[in-house]
Amino acid sequence: MENSAALLLIQKGNNLLKTPYKPLEFTKDPEIDRYLNDLDIHPHFFVLACLMDRQMKAEKAWKIPFYVSREVGTLRFKGLTTLSLDETLRIFTAKNLHRFNNIMADVFYKGVQKILKDYDGYASRILRDDLSARTIMRRFLEFEGVGPKIASMAVNILIREFKLPIQDRSYIDISPDIHVKRVFKRLGLINETATNNDLISTARALYPDYPGVFDLPTWEVGRNLCKSSHPECTKCYLSHHCPKNLSVGNNSESASIDKTKEHIHNEDKQTNTGTNTMKNYVDRSRGMTGIPEAETEKLVEQFRRRIKAEMQFKGTTTHSFPGGAVESGNSYELKTKLGDLVITVVPFNRVHHRYLHFIKLNPVRGNTASDIEINIPTIATRRYNTLLAKNNDITYICSRGRCTINKSSIKKSIVLEYFASNYDTVDIVHENGRLSPVIIIADLDSQDLFEQIASFTQQMKDFKNH
Repeated sequence: MENSAALLLIQKGNNLLKTPYKPLEFTKDPEIDRYLNDLDIHPHFFVLACLMDRQMKAEKAWKIPFYVSREVGTLRFKGLTTLSLDETLRIFTAKNLHRFNNIMADVFYKGVQKILKDYDGYASRILRDDLSARTIMRRFLEFEGVGPKIASMAVNILIREFKLPIQDRSYIDISPDIHVKRVFKRLGLINETATNNDLISTARALYPDYPGVFDLPTWEVGRNLCKSSHPECTKCYLSHHCPKNLSVGNNSESASIDKTKEHIHNEDKQTNTGTNTMKNYVDRSRGMTGIPEAETEKLVEQFRRRIKAEMQFKGTTTHSFPGGAVESGNSYELKTKLGDLVITVVPFNRVHHRYLHFIKLNPVRGNTASDIEINIPTIATRRYNTLLAKNNDITYICSRGRCTINKSSIKKSIVLEYFASNYDTVDIVHENGRLSPVIIIADLDSQDLFEQIASFTQQMKDFKNH
């Protein structure tokens, strides 16, 4: 398989392999980066940072091991081993280290324990005692919360940046990152409906000796130039080889980009977020789109099957709305890291064309009001607070940011700004030709689905108290 754009990316990736080593600027903080670059004395910083690099900006995720170590009072690995799971969770929550503090505190704690038990506390053994890509990949995959994306990323960094003489590079796949996938689609290397496995298979076919060679050059193009909205094609070295070059005047997608600017302006007026704030949401957008009506029913059924399969049935419950209306349904309970999560599933409401789910975290006896609602409409409407949105092959449950406290509505812009500033969970959804800012509640396919719902519920409770 030969493609001019792919050849340029391969050349770029191989050139990066030939450059001499220089300390990496992982976080842009010189003090933290010094420890992340130290694979001899502080290799646990690199390993644990890789574990944290999930569903948030990499620059923030890579700071987490340093911040936790500073709380312990020492930067040596031994200090981290003194932390219990509860103490780790307390640090994550107090310092708001991650989008999903309860989930990632568990991943961090188990990562420390694995390094202690399986590698006698020497994280360098994971990286150096067998310089085989296959072995190092397997070792990373054995950590809690690590999938092929993180494992591939870690080994690619060790080869490309740290210049470790790792063998068997044919085992190192491209990381199925959102930016990487977008670039491969626009270059025509994979189609619009391609899965992560399709991306990995294509990279293997294009460069079987080292599929991971595409990782950094493609990621840099996607993050800095080939953005989901407002791509800067004229600055991209791939533009002349790109069949979807959005800088071409007669391209229909180019026209849609211009319309996007108008939509941003209109949304600014409606949400009172201001042009700069809305632009920030767009710049860090995953490029999510609304779910077609035909898919909604199937996805809701998937959600409800998981509720029934993974949670314990607790009987019928009646919930009240702030306006006084009531609805009843079957309630299910699950113990999460944040406490008891209760979801009440209400039969489909044909009058209002929506599926109702009332969510409570650590419910108080006698209180019939829910903490949040996941009310998913079956028709294309912006009246309801919840929506389903998709990016590539990932489906997210999202909130539009509407919030009621003591029967009084809070401005949506205030809610969005709070979640953007404190949790970095605000994104943009393209739906019916318009842009909508939303708060991501959970990944519908994630193993941590209910932990993520519990996290959002607690965050909303904290906001209301605030």
